Amino acid sequence: MDMGLPGEIARGASRNGTEEVVPASSRLAFAQTYSQKRAILLFAACFLLAFGLLFLDFFLMTGIPLLRLPSIVAVQSAHATGENGSGDQSSSQLLPRAVIRETAFDFGKVTQGTSVQHSFVIENQGEAPLKIEHVHTSCGCTAAVVDSDTIQPHQKTDLRVTFDTTGFQGPKVKTVRIYTSDLKVPSVLLSLQGTVDSDIQLSQPKLLFGEIRKGEAPSREFTISAAPGADVKISEVIGHGDKLDVQAEAQSDGKSRKVVVKLSPDIPIGAFRDRVVIRTNSKNNPVVNVPVFAKVHGDVSLEPMVVSFGMLEGPLKESAKQYLKVKSQRPHIVHVTSVSSDLSGVTADVVGKSDDGESTIQVSVRTEVTGVFRANLTIETDSEDEGERKLSVPVYGIVSKKSE
Repeated sequence: MDMGLPGEIARGASRNGTEEVVPASSRLAFAQTYSQKRAILLFAACFLLAFGLLFLDFFLMTGIPLLRLPSIVAVQSAHATGENGSGDQSSSQLLPRAVIRETAFDFGKVTQGTSVQHSFVIENQGEAPLKIEHVHTSCGCTAAVVDSDTIQPHQKTDLRVTFDTTGFQGPKVKTVRIYTSDLKVPSVLLSLQGTVDSDIQLSQPKLLFGEIRKGEAPSREFTISAAPGADVKISEVIGHGDKLDVQAEAQSDGKSRKVVVKLSPDIPIGAFRDRVVIRTNSKNNPVVNVPVFAKVHGDVSLEPMVVSFGMLEGPLKESAKQYLKVKSQRPHIVHVTSVSSDLSGVTADVVGKSDDGESTIQVSVRTEVTGVFRANLTIETDSEDEGERKLSVPVYGIVSKKSE
């Protein structure tokens, strides 16, 4: 039908084929009616949509389930496991779960020399036996013993930790890391913390010399004294090794001493560790050790000076490897002539040399090594300096046990 212009007469074919004339006013009335109905339908659709959203939001906020799918799943699960829930389960579902509710113990204040003891409870809340694969303490002053290395489902055992406070003073934190067969949480760090009161007081608990050049003889000093009210006398202050020159001078108060520690100029290149030994008449702590650390370098340098493998998961399927570089500076070019290890499970080989005096040494831990290992590498060079012809590098680490 030709709509035409407003005010015109529309013409079209009638059902019997004759020409039908439709007035323009009727056509406009029809259009207005159609528009009104469409607006009503659109409003109704919007109203239903808004009501539906409010309806859904109500059920989500109240927690009333629209569909009871969880019940269906529960029924299916009951059929799969039996009414008593004791049906077959795949081995992948039977897993251990290690739970240690208390991971930190504050022992408060104790007198130096006291043996701090505490038991951490390890629970197995899983459905398979939990195996304690390894227990590693932060230092030799802390011991940890587990009552049972296999914990049955829904059972527990004690990890008994002992911290010997001899030689320590002030705030201290000692840690124990436990490794288990729990795949989700394979290790947990436990800690003992508190304050150790001593009848001997040190101005510095350790002496750090940092990096020094071979041939230098730097010095550090500290003060040792009796704690207020303590009837303690200092009988001797000496260096443990022959590379420390230790001088102790009594102070005017008659109760303290100033200790000057000087390093020997012939300390070899590498990491240096020693200690100052102080002997007293204290019953709690008759011997006090002050650690001494330094890193010595010269025309030849070691990177790193100490090779640490950290914690390795065992048993090792193949040798664990790290690399050590021996570098020299022009015009004193030095080459590595040989390298050896004092432990059969740790090997060292020169795998690369350059014209500018850099040698690469591969350090390997063999597959038969288990537990804690410590080795010392001896590196021989063609240096004209006698003190650089034989270098020493410590190697250490732990190969943990793996559950069977």
